[in-house]
Amino acid sequence: MNLAQLLTCVPRLVIAGRWWLYWFAEPPSAPYLDSVESSLKIPITLHVNGTSHEIFVDPHWTLAYVLRDVLSLTGTKVACGTGDCGCCTVIADGRAILSCITLAAAAQGMRIETIENLSSGLESLHPIQAAFVETGAAQCGFCIPGMIMNMKAFIDEKPTCTDDDLRRALGGNICRCTGYTKQVEALIKVRNSFSKKRRNRHS
Repeated sequence: MNLAQLLTCVPRLVIAGRWWLYWFAEPPSAPYLDSVESSLKIPITLHVNGTSHEIFVDPHWTLAYVLRDVLSLTGTKVACGTGDCGCCTVIADGRAILSCITLAAAAQGMRIETIENLSSGLESLHPIQAAFVETGAAQCGFCIPGMIMNMKAFIDEKPTCTDDDLRRALGGNICRCTGYTKQVEALIKVRNSFSKKRRNRHS
């Protein structure tokens, strides 16, 4: 066989080799795939609701994704995904943040609080939650967790806020069911209750 004939056989041998690998070669094992996948992730520690979680995350994973799909804290909702509606609001180091546009890796070291941390059941509701129930402030309920977390952070930071302050702070949370009247009523009730308790402590 001369060189020209040998060269004409090379493509056929390559094709035959590929077919053999396709049909008979064993696929990569699961541990190998797991190691490849984990090599693309970065280790972080998230402090959520008083518990530390050591997890591996993709660099592009949002805090909302990790809370919901990794830690199973599904009280945090995701709607717009662009930080416009406020449904995904959680508290980090005492301040309200939008978890759908916050990278999970960027939240490392923060003390994160979600709606699950506010109560352990109907008999131990946070005052804002209780006020929302009493005034009928929730309808479909989808936006309520983010709304409550936003307003908790606001009232904690500014307990002497005015009615207009409450309305402006609530503007970061979009609700398609209501006209916000009941929510404002509930928040004014909570603010007045907190103010009364402070006066009693100092009297």
